Amino acid sequence: MKYKSIILIASFVAFCLINLPHTYADEKQSDRFNLDLNSDEDGNTNPNLFLPYYWNSSWFSGVGFSNSSRLTQGTLTGFSDSRQGTIVEQQQLSINLLSFESVSGGLTYSVGGNYRITNIDRTEFGYLYLNNGSIDDYIAFDNLTEIAVSGLALRGDITWGSVDDDNSIRLGWVISPGDTLDVDQDTTFKPIITNSATGSSSKTQDLGYDLKLQTRHRMTDKFSIGLQLQYQVLPLEYDIKVLASTADSFQEATIDTTETTISNGIRFIFDDAISNGLDLVIGFSNEKVDVKDNVSGFTSDEDQSIFSLGFTSNF
Repeated sequence: MKYKSIILIASFVAFCLINLPHTYADEKQSDRFNLDLNSDEDGNTNPNLFLPYYWNSSWFSGVGFSNSSRLTQGTLTGFSDSRQGTIVEQQQLSINLLSFESVSGGLTYSVGGNYRITNIDRTEFGYLYLNNGSIDDYIAFDNLTEIAVSGLALRGDITWGSVDDDNSIRLGWVISPGDTLDVDQDTTFKPIITNSATGSSSKTQDLGYDLKLQTRHRMTDKFSIGLQLQYQVLPLEYDIKVLASTADSFQEATIDTTETTISNGIRFIFDDAISNGLDLVIGFSNEKVDVKDNVSGFTSDEDQSIFSLGFTSNF
């Protein structure tokens, strides 16, 4: 599924939720709402949105969308005379099909089901010097891998306190027991191979999960500070074609990686800065992405700082 398709689906679902007949939603429409515009070190601005719709005091649905991009540069392992650039564009659409929410004293909990689509476009390009006896030349390469991970997920959260309390904490989780991964590939190595490698595959993935801890601490009547921690594990296993050892053809290979994302940050919340109970949020966070090759054991990591500007009705 392409980026534009995800945008269209998210827009359509959001439009339907906004235009449904209002009943209890008139009172709680802003609960759980958040919109962040995240700016990274490369100057990219990426949205992170969740729009809820409350059917009554116990049931709600919603739609979430997030986008991220990463650019890394370096050399190829085993080739000192080489250069490689990698661009990773990732979009996620999460449709909260239906969730149950209950309040008991100072504790609020919810549980429900999501359907999530994660689209990852990975573009690698560069050159290397190859001397294996039969070939003594510089080689240029381009590799485009389009990955779509989709499936049902179990979501839930537990909240201590509320937005009106001096201190509140929310622990949330999303568990994906068996997503389906579809991949399409287009790879070229020139001038040694004139044709390109194209192909596709589909596989069921191992368990993936996403844990998130949020806090909010009221400092004054109109100002709060919040902390956020997130730990996400995304398994990615698929089959593609790679350059054979003879360097004159392609061969099948299984890519088996685990992508772990750890982020932590602080948020400055200005209460009731916007109408309808929405608060202005300014945030700073650090995000680290570790990618482990489960076949070779090789691990790579990327770090970036993110500035956020947005609105929220709770955390």
